Amino acid sequence: MNVCFSVLPFGMYVPGIDKYESPFYEIFFVLQVIITPMGCCMYIPFTNIIVAFILFGILMCKVMQHKLKQLHNIKDEKAREVIIWCIKYQLELIKYLFLLRSLRIRQCI
Repeated sequence: MNVCFSVLPFGMYVPGIDKYESPFYEIFFVLQVIITPMGCCMYIPFTNIIVAFILFGILMCKVMQHKLKQLHNIKDEKAREVIIWCIKYQLELIKYLFLLRSLRIRQCI
């Protein structure tokens, strides 16, 4: 006994339509096969850019962490300058993280 059943390349749900019924199955199959490579070509570079932005934010944190760790080796007046620099840098880091978050929110919309 041969049992044959149809499976779409990617799961999907369309309210009110049996996706396995002809001609819907064939239409959805062709659409998924055609659209998927284009979607991957657009999505992968976008996620790489987002990851690069996040890594840059992590690097900014590491730079400030290094500066703060070096404070105990610095004399009074120079330490004051480093602390002021770190405060300004922290404000820039906060702005950068808000920018990243707004970018993520726009991506979800």
